[in-house]
This record gives sequence, C-alpha cells and structure tokens, in this order.
Amino acid sequence: MPENAALTHKIKEAIAQEQSLSHLRIHLRAVDGVIFLDGEVADKAEGAALEALIGKIEGVRWVQNRLQVNPHEIPGREGHPHGQ
Repeated sequence: MPENAALTHKIKEAIAQEQSLSHLRIHLRAVDGVIFLDGEVADKAEGAALEALIGKIEGVRWVQNRLQVNPHEIPGREGHPHGQ
C-alpha cells in the first residue's frame, strides 16, 4: 500500500535526522500504522529512544519493538572491535 511506503520513508528520514540514532542499522515495516521494528541497538535506552521517536510520527498507531540489545555489534561504539 502506498501509505505504508510513505510512512516508512517518513520514519527513515526522522531517524536519519536524529544524530544519536542515525548510525543504527534497523529494519522497519509499516502495516496500517503499525510499525514492526527489527535490528540491534547498543542498550535498552537506545531502543527506547528509537521507539519514542517513531511513536511521535504522524500516522504511527503502534510500534512493535523487536530490537535486540547487542552492545558489541553496533558500529562506532566504544569497545566495538571495528569501532572508533
């Protein structure tokens, strides 16, 4: 549905503009205002911040947060074997 694609695009733009979250590699899918969110975050706070950002976007009715916490796999994080 075109509205699902438009909502997904709007969410991706919002994440890209949020400096503290723009590094995340997540997968999201919109289905009638429900956002299915998958991927990895460094900690629960980062996942909660991402969920809160998405929840504020017009057209989002609910976020199904299926993010996994994995602090060692996030690029650019302290302690990451390939990080900065």
